[in-house]
Amino acid sequence: MKKQIVIFFFIVCLTGTISAQEFTETGFIGGGGMTLIKSKTDKNIKSGGFSYDFGIDYTYFLTSQWGASLGINFNAFSGKTTLSNFYDSYNIDNPAYKTNEGYYFSFTAEGENYTEKQQSMFLSIPVLAVFRSGGGRNYYNTYVKPGELNLTFYGTTGVKILLPFSGKYEGNFDKLTTSGYSEYTNQTHTDEPEYGFATYHNLQTNGSLNLKTGLDFYLEGGVEWAFSNERKLYTGIYFDSALTSIYKNTDPHLVQYQTSAPDKFVHASVLNTYNKFNGISFGIKLKFALNSGSAVFN
Repeated sequence: MKKQIVIFFFIVCLTGTISAQEFTETGFIGGGGMTLIKSKTDKNIKSGGFSYDFGIDYTYFLTSQWGASLGINFNAFSGKTTLSNFYDSYNIDNPAYKTNEGYYFSFTAEGENYTEKQQSMFLSIPVLAVFRSGGGRNYYNTYVKPGELNLTFYGTTGVKILLPFSGKYEGNFDKLTTSGYSEYTNQTHTDEPEYGFATYHNLQTNGSLNLKTGLDFYLEGGVEWAFSNERKLYTGIYFDSALTSIYKNTDPHLVQYQTSAPDKFVHASVLNTYNKFNGISFGIKLKFALNSGSAVFN
């Protein structure tokens, strides 16, 4: 958290310095759309939901068409993952049922209709290149008369650094059946709830998402509406693709058996399992911009 705070104040100071120069725009941003998350190792595991963001950016124009933009945004994501069938089986070290040396004990979990909802929040730092078409007016050269509306096309591309703030999930199994197998006794234990072997209905789970810093590729394009020399509205669509995963692979099992408390499982989010996830987002973006410069480009 300290690292995020330091970066936040660094960006604020930097953008404040830039905005004091000429040829700059200050933009107030808002947008939202769809987010799709897909496992890189299991094509059957997908998550979808909504995302939105708002923030501020500063654009420094080098010419009438080209500029560089730096900003800071608040991003929120919500998703839902559904598994119609779930199966996991693994060996346990030092289980509640002791076995002789050389023999193993395994735990098996089988679930039906598992549904999980996730929510996460990030601070994002977009670093973008900006292009404006030359088909309309030159950026500052043409005076916009009161009541006029000048249009031009724009595009931005670059990367976004995602710094996690918080994340949580809530899950539910319609049915979860657990069992244990002892190689030493050659027995499968199924109806022993005190040892964590039973059938559970409407089993609810919840916890925190384990998140990490991520990097996204960002692309946006649309129309710039100039109401005056100082005020403009940008309307566009965006595409955002993860270059690195924001989810830590900290939990290899969705249902983790505890030898110290076998009747109490440790649960995890699907997004923090051994499956590696990357996501894409797309939607609508709006920006109200104020011109803080008075340059004339040739």
